[in-house]
Amino acid sequence: TVLYFNEGDAAVTVYVIIDSYNVGAAGSFELVTKTGTIQQCIDDHDIGTVANLPYTVNSNLTGKGNDVHFLSNCAGTDASPEEVYEIDLTAGETIKVTATSTADLVLTISNNCSVCLAGFDYGNAGDGETIYYVAPADGTYFITVEGYGAADVGAYSLEVKVPATCDDGISYVGCCDGNVATWCEDGELKTYDCEANYGVTCGWYQDSLQYWCKETADEDPSGNNPLACYPG
Repeated sequence: TVLYFNEGDAAVTVYVIIDSYNVGAAGSFELVTKTGTIQQCIDDHDIGTVANLPYTVNSNLTGKGNDVHFLSNCAGTDASPEEVYEIDLTAGETIKVTATSTADLVLTISNNCSVCLAGFDYGNAGDGETIYYVAPADGTYFITVEGYGAADVGAYSLEVKVPATCDDGISYVGCCDGNVATWCEDGELKTYDCEANYGVTCGWYQDSLQYWCKETADEDPSGNNPLACYPG
């Protein structure tokens, strides 16, 4: 997904180039485009404030509005009520956001309720969702808790805290030890054998900004998070 913003007042012509990764990666494709304006997070979005960490709140999605609509694909179906929480972060600050409910939840982080920075929708009803997020710059960010579908409403709990780290320097973003995904979770080193369980390798997921099981051993394109856990 690519987002383009025309920051000027005059109309401009934009060219979209579709290119394959290599010579053998040819085939049919679908291109979907849409236009929109930047939607700011406002009071109508039921905004709460995360003032101090750790932060915990119990709330309910029943009767809330479906006001947040991201310009790009993020997570979920964009068809359920949501609540929004704002939090001020400094560059490089890491937070762990966890939402639990009997409903099927979706968690997203944005900087203006229009551009999704991270989105998680991995669990089913009752599983809850968790996002680890590193702020790329100083600023105000918005955490959105919503249901997967229109019927996914009801009570939920939200927790925001600073995650514990592991002594070996591996963070929640993780890395790949061959085909084994490796990451730090609340101070404990975790591993998952992608080849043994899924028949795939370990690589970078740009949507969730972490290493996990996938078909190709892709590396973080920013260069900030190396692929190999133990180089050499």
